[in-house]
Amino acid sequence: MADPRKLTSKDIARHAGVSQTTVSLVFRDAADGKISAATQERVRKVAEELGYRPSPSARSLRSGRAHMIGLVIPNVSDPFFGDVLRGSQAAASPRGYTVAMIESGAKAGLSDAIAATRAATLDGLVLHSPNRRELRQAREIPNGAVVLDGGTPRTISWVRYDLATGVRLAIDLLRELGHRRIAHIHGDTTRITFAERDKGIAAAAADLLVSTVEVSFDFDKGRDELEDRIAGGLNGATAAICDSDSLAAMAFSAAQARGVSVPDQLSLIGFNETHLSRALGLTTIALPAADAGRAATEMLLAQLDGTGLSHRLLGVELRRRGSTAAPAATPR
Repeated sequence: MADPRKLTSKDIARHAGVSQTTVSLVFRDAADGKISAATQERVRKVAEELGYRPSPSARSLRSGRAHMIGLVIPNVSDPFFGDVLRGSQAAASPRGYTVAMIESGAKAGLSDAIAATRAATLDGLVLHSPNRRELRQAREIPNGAVVLDGGTPRTISWVRYDLATGVRLAIDLLRELGHRRIAHIHGDTTRITFAERDKGIAAAAADLLVSTVEVSFDFDKGRDELEDRIAGGLNGATAAICDSDSLAAMAFSAAQARGVSVPDQLSLIGFNETHLSRALGLTTIALPAADAGRAATEMLLAQLDGTGLSHRLLGVELRRRGSTAAPAATPR
């Protein structure tokens, strides 16, 4: 392989069997309508194989873009968002873009990201799981933002997970297993996605919902809060559906600490599908994080090229594991 530091666009053109002008158009994001999609893909593939990277500064001067987008997430420590980032990078990298992860919960995180977009330091934002205040802020840059898992705003492009189907799949499983007393464990947050999950669970479970518990998303604090509630019996619930895998992991740990067997005495269902659910054998509703990151980023890049608003709903799946079973004959 040639030394990437010595490669030029002329080398890429020779290996791809195209003109140097074609290579220049591809990496300036000016090829659409002039060069076929197949040729553009061949040029990018050859560049990737050879390790060629166009000069970011030169590319930005030519195109007027920073070739960097921001992925704004609520919590960098949540493993779910690692998969979202991978999907976003998979869409951005072939187009010559870099993805910067920004934590909205950090001091002035989203405000700084919006300011960077206005200053053209960032070309646009993918905003994952906003609360209503953050959604209002995102409306300040309607042509440079895509909302992911944050409702269906009318003036912004969005990608969302089919949460209603996910909730229905979870409740249907518990019904089929014979559970007639279900608890709902949700976090102390104002993010839109959790409000939608809460609403869906209340509607789907209906009269089976006998206990609703709100706990901190901080693992140690949330687990301690759940220990007392689980020890108290959750109003006789034989199963609990949790708004995320991290909350389900807290419930799992709290149940163990109180000598409550999962699933023999308490079935647990999570939401998201992360390494926590796989490691603990948690039944969960799998959200396609990588696909969502890819779709939202593709939508944003297309929008930067002049397309209008776009909307996309992504399907979800039930992943059944060992944390759910039929309720014990004798209630706790």
